[in-house]
Amino acid sequence: MSNFTPKVVIGAGQCGTRLAAKFALDGDKLITFNTDSRDVGGEQLENDHIIVEGGAGQNYSRGLKIWSQHKNELENHLKDVEDEYVTYFISGGGGSGSSSVITILNILLQNRNKVLLVVALPFVKESIPATSNATRLMSRVAEFSNNMSVVLMSNDDISKQVGSHSFDKINDEIIRRTRLITDIINLHDDSYFTPFAVDEGDHASVAFSGGFINVSFDNLYEEVDGEYRAKSPKFSYGNIKEASNVLVVKNIQTNRNHPEAMREGDELVEVAMKVGNAAKGARTLYGTIRTDKNVTDYTTFVSGIGIDKVFNKLKAKATDSAIQYTEKVKTKTKKKLERSEDRTLDI
Repeated sequence: MSNFTPKVVIGAGQCGTRLAAKFALDGDKLITFNTDSRDVGGEQLENDHIIVEGGAGQNYSRGLKIWSQHKNELENHLKDVEDEYVTYFISGGGGSGSSSVITILNILLQNRNKVLLVVALPFVKESIPATSNATRLMSRVAEFSNNMSVVLMSNDDISKQVGSHSFDKINDEIIRRTRLITDIINLHDDSYFTPFAVDEGDHASVAFSGGFINVSFDNLYEEVDGEYRAKSPKFSYGNIKEASNVLVVKNIQTNRNHPEAMREGDELVEVAMKVGNAAKGARTLYGTIRTDKNVTDYTTFVSGIGIDKVFNKLKAKATDSAIQYTEKVKTKTKKKLERSEDRTLDI
């Protein structure tokens, strides 16, 4: 198998901390940050840092102030994280996690790290503050996106695919998808003949190339009307026509013999031509891995895509929720005044 390359894994806030702890493998450097000791209840973490007690209370602005005021402390905790590949987990809807991004990203990027930010987006049915926090976060992250990669993990989309609203199952799927983005080449068994083996540099140049990224697990070579044809992948957000970089990875199981592996390699070339044509001016790379692991036939990465549909949906929900909240507050205040007037008149 390919050599395991240790990574730096960072989590901030309750959700981010739990995702990071699940994701980190033995040998990885795990660092977590929280604003309340209750956020790490039940987790055995050797390198967790409680910045303050009391938390941000899902208040994005309060969280921004907390992280900014403790920037020097954060810089000290992250001073040894330089020129590394960093996977950084947060919840887009939380107060502490979402608000940590501005301060922590500035430190990580200043230290010349290559960062993949994994954002767990709240259910759209959640009202403020979750959707409001996610909307503000995505707007700010877009400012950094040329210098690091961002992948959005939608609770709505994942819950449909796993058939459950259980956060344990959703989090497990977030980890699985993230690991395929960061570690797919580590699944390769180089003791087998491999046509067009995936190059580590090519993989990193897409997974950590910058901008918003997405991954498709569609089978790109399927039978249609008795003929096998290549097709383009579909993504949960973003359009392949917007992509600046594309990587198509074909999994060839280790039980395939030499002629079978060659045929699957030829199939990949046909698929890559189809995908490259759909991606227009994007740089399109492709390669294979040989593994006996349970991996989909094709894994397609795109970077530099747009997130307008996701952003606008969350923004609309957050705005509607805020308006409804304001109207409720006004209604309660009005009723209170009316009751007060009634009591005065009774006197």
